[in-house]
Amino acid sequence: MEEKIRIIVVDDNKDLAENICDIMEEEGYIVDAAFDGSSAELKCRENVYDIALIDVRLPGIAGDELTQQFAELSPTTECIIMTGHASLESAIKAVNQSNVISYELKPLHIGRVLTLISQVSKRKELERELSEQKDLLKYMINSMPGLFYTIDEDNNFLYWNENFEHVSGFSHQEFQTKKALDFFAGESRVNMKKAIEQVFNDGQFEVEETLVNKDGERIPFLFSGKRVKFRNQKYLVGLGIDLCERKNLEEQFLQSQKMEVVGRFAGGMAHDFNNMLNVITGYSELALRKLNPADPLAKNLKMIENAAERSSDLTKQLLAFSRKQVISPKPVDINALILNMKKMIGRLIGEDIELVFNPGKDIWAIKVDHSQVDQVTVNLAVNAADAMPDGGKLTIETANKTLDEAFCSNHIDSVPGQYVLITVSDTGTGIEPEILSHIFEPFFTTKELGKGTGLGLSTVYGIIKQSHGFIYVHSEPGVGTRFKLYIPRWVGERQPPGTTTEKKTANVCSKILLVEDDDMVRQLTEDVLRNIGCTVISVSSPTQALEYCKGRNLDFHLLITDVVMPKMSGKELRDAIEVFKPGVKTLYISGYPANGNIRQDLLNDRASFLPKPFTVNQLVEKVQEALTD
Repeated sequence: MEEKIRIIVVDDNKDLAENICDIMEEEGYIVDAAFDGSSAELKCRENVYDIALIDVRLPGIAGDELTQQFAELSPTTECIIMTGHASLESAIKAVNQSNVISYELKPLHIGRVLTLISQVSKRKELERELSEQKDLLKYMINSMPGLFYTIDEDNNFLYWNENFEHVSGFSHQEFQTKKALDFFAGESRVNMKKAIEQVFNDGQFEVEETLVNKDGERIPFLFSGKRVKFRNQKYLVGLGIDLCERKNLEEQFLQSQKMEVVGRFAGGMAHDFNNMLNVITGYSELALRKLNPADPLAKNLKMIENAAERSSDLTKQLLAFSRKQVISPKPVDINALILNMKKMIGRLIGEDIELVFNPGKDIWAIKVDHSQVDQVTVNLAVNAADAMPDGGKLTIETANKTLDEAFCSNHIDSVPGQYVLITVSDTGTGIEPEILSHIFEPFFTTKELGKGTGLGLSTVYGIIKQSHGFIYVHSEPGVGTRFKLYIPRWVGERQPPGTTTEKKTANVCSKILLVEDDDMVRQLTEDVLRNIGCTVISVSSPTQALEYCKGRNLDFHLLITDVVMPKMSGKELRDAIEVFKPGVKTLYISGYPANGNIRQDLLNDRASFLPKPFTVNQLVEKVQEALTD
């Protein structure tokens, strides 16, 4: 957008000055008037003028003296001298001043003056555009993560970015005295000299060499450059990429890929294992109901049932790691959650460890599963306590953080935005670098046999990822470990607390369409439902279920379906059946949700959800709940 030119007219003839102002304002300029040198000087101190029309003879301060003051107070102001008493001496004196662009005789030729001002206006607009382009170019160059530089054939720097100054350790003034080869020593200096000579002869180069900064630190860089010609001069425009930083990013990327693969494997394994556990717990429970509690066989079956329940806890942790755990996220105040858990954490870690909680002020809300936050906090606290066998200090802190592109470019998996940062630090033994890259892997542990499952930190990792956040860890052996958990800010409305309503009792003796691709789980579910008086139409695939419905067999009261099945999901099946039976009541069952937030998605469909493995009582209660709803 073009900025309006600002003009000041200085003349002791008030009528003339105001007349000139009126003409200038009609042309669209912003114009002020002053009738003596002193008031003109004051206005110059208060405003920045593009052009000043100054009479030579003024009361107080003479025109030539005022012109000089304008040069000092406002170097960008260009002056037009006006006089009704012209002389060669006064003309020479005026035009010898650097800020004077014209010497005009009175009476003024106003058309000539307007043309002159128009030319100045166009030139200043071009200068502004050029200045903005230079500022943009400078900003872009300084925003580059690596080193940017331009040198001439004598190795003199013409341009460089702020990051080059930061890495080298030299100030801007110090950098101006440096030549390109001053940042290299020994063999690296020889190699860079050859590379620079090569680029001026052949056109481009790429070489890995070590830069030496002001403190003598040696930093490996990948330098590349290209020769450019401008006004018959050759220049080298180049970049430098920190190899340590790049290696770190590559390691982060590989670690991220590895965790993704392990997560998929863990989720699939947990799904299959859950189906088996469901059969074990279900038939154990059915058998126990038929036995006298004093029967020795009942004791054996109870042991099987207890072992299955413990195994179920392991699958829940695997699902948390693989981000397949069913969750109920709600907006929460993280400070309040941690504060409520502080006593319990204190008991877990023991009296010889000092527990400190530093809550941040005005912490943003986050949308998470309440129980998962508890699990994350406890797992990290217990992990920290294990690293401090002789006592120490555990610190939990919260803060609001806004992450920009610069941060995210150096941290794999991070996304710019607003986050709540939870930091958990300990003064323990620390973690060796070769172990640090494995700590989030399931079943990885450095504890003695029988002292841990190796699922604590992998569960933390999965929960944070499932909450759309990310986690970073820094550790120094002998110093301690710091975990940083970033969870996205929740900006929606806080949900009001739910109200308790009296449950209605439904007649469970109903007709049910059961769709489950696992034969044993399907048989167990069928047996339980028939035991409570239900009529069950049992099929192993969505295709069979749809064929049944297409035959106009729509007298069933409830659809029970697995969520994840070949070719068609349970949600897709329910949508297809809706065509034949609108408003069909549905109970979804699954040990492997396709999405961590699947409970929210499915319940929005006015359906119920039952995670595997489930007990006989849980199945019966959910069936009754689904029929009631």
